[in-house]
This record gives sequence, structure tokens and C-alpha cells, in this order.
Amino acid sequence: LRILESCSRWNEALVVVCALQLRFMQDNRDKLRMGIPVQPPVPQSKIEDLMAHILPNEIEQTMKRLAEENKQETLRKLPNPYTISQLLKSFSGYNTWMSSAARGKSESACTKELAVLDLEGNVYDEKQTPEQIVARSKVLYERG
Repeated sequence: LRILESCSRWNEALVVVCALQLRFMQDNRDKLRMGIPVQPPVPQSKIEDLMAHILPNEIEQTMKRLAEENKQETLRKLPNPYTISQLLKSFSGYNTWMSSAARGKSESACTKELAVLDLEGNVYDEKQTPEQIVARSKVLYERG
């Protein structure tokens, strides 16, 4: 561990520390369950020091990666319709919701109502009033 730290190989040192901690927990599992105090092989301050060396670089790399992803893809892809339908079907109230939608307005009537609402305010406009959002949500709920 000291050799890795002296070479500034912080990630590898953290892996060694984690392995030591894991081995310690397996070896002292019974003592830990009974609440008997045991001294871990690596003090918490050592782990915090390693993380202080690793985190700034990791945060910087992650932020760069996210910025590149945002440049490449302005809009994130939505899941395919099958995935969405399976997710909806996983909810316990799905059948009740669909039967309620079937008894309500026809799909074409709901689509026309949505078109009217879309003309009143852009669907993707962040400045929509709460009333517009609620009205649109109600129509989408009725459509099923």
C-alpha cells in the first residue's frame, strides 16, 4: 500500500484497501455480528486520504464525458414503445386505467382536443401555465 501511494497510484491503492477491508470483514464476520469492537486493518483516515486524491480527477473526467454526450446528442432517445407499454402494464392500476379510458371519449376526440391544447401553448414550452399542463395531462389520461 505504501509503495502504491509513493508512486501516486491512488486507484490501485484504493483497490488494495478495499480488498483488505473485505477480507477483514469476512474473517471477523462473527465478531462484527455480535457487536464486538474490532480494529479494521486500514484506518478510516487512510481511506479518506485516498478518496481525496481520486475524487477530483474522477469528477473532472465524468463532467467532461457528460459534456461530450450533451454535445453529441441534444435530445436523449426515448425508450421504444414496447418498453413503455411493458412499464405501464407493470403498474397495478393499469387495467383499471385502460378500462376507464375505454369508457371515456374516443381516441380521435382526445387527439383533436390535444391538438387544440397544443395550439394554445407549445407542448415543450417551459412557460406553460399549470392549468395548461393539467388540461393536457387529463386528456392524455383519458386517451389511455
